[in-house]
Amino acid sequence: MRVCAVILLTILSLLAQAQQPALKADNAASASVEKLELDLAKLLIAGKWDEYLGYLSEDFVRTAANGKIEHKAQAWEEFHSGNNKMLDMIPEELQVTAYGDTAVVTGHVSILGRQNGKVITTFSRVTDVFVQRDGRWFLVASQATAVAK
Repeated sequence: MRVCAVILLTILSLLAQAQQPALKADNAASASVEKLELDLAKLLIAGKWDEYLGYLSEDFVRTAANGKIEHKAQAWEEFHSGNNKMLDMIPEELQVTAYGDTAVVTGHVSILGRQNGKVITTFSRVTDVFVQRDGRWFLVASQATAVAK
């Protein structure tokens, strides 16, 4: 009796797994998002804030390496304040996985910047989430964690 119950549970488990569609990575979308991630870094370095902000979704949220949370309007204010200037940004070790109209990017970013008049270098592990809407990719969430290097 016990053996029958185990066999029945195993069969039910296998049937349940078979009914769930497998998520498959979309390599073409991953390549497109990786290019966009690199292009966004170039826009930040060039100070092209309006063009950069055009790639942020209206509900964009960023968690900075210091734990500060910013939404699109706050990011806009920060970019235009002039307090901080990004001199160089080097995204490295990028891993991009796209599932349909959602993509997740993880990697390491080295930033050389001027903050309140001082030149600083920071290193972060980052996670960015993109969503495709009407054929365009938008950055919806970004999170950075400060690391040693």
